[in-house]
Amino acid sequence: MKSGTGLVKEEIEEEISQSIFEEERNNVEDRYLEKTRYEIPYEWKIIELDIYRGKLEWLVVAEIEFTSEQEAHALNVPKRFGKELTNISEATNAYLAKYGIPDSLRE
Repeated sequence: MKSGTGLVKEEIEEEISQSIFEEERNNVEDRYLEKTRYEIPYEWKIIELDIYRGKLEWLVVAEIEFTSEQEAHALNVPKRFGKELTNISEATNAYLAKYGIPDSLRE
């Protein structure tokens, strides 16, 4: 679970059982995302590369998590990563699950 906006967000990760997963998935109806995540070492960080399936099939997003704003600004992010999505609310998983891909991400 993530909360907050912009560069600094709070994230809580918790492992759950298959039965809890299926119960929660039923609660969100069709507002869930299907994706495969790859972890790729880059400099001193890990790139989390998400390749979406289903209704977001063509979308690919690279994410790097940092411990501070200073650390985020210190990393040389390659231009091939494409558009910076940090401050685009329509690029959050919550938005994508509810509304799908906005035109602003189709560029």
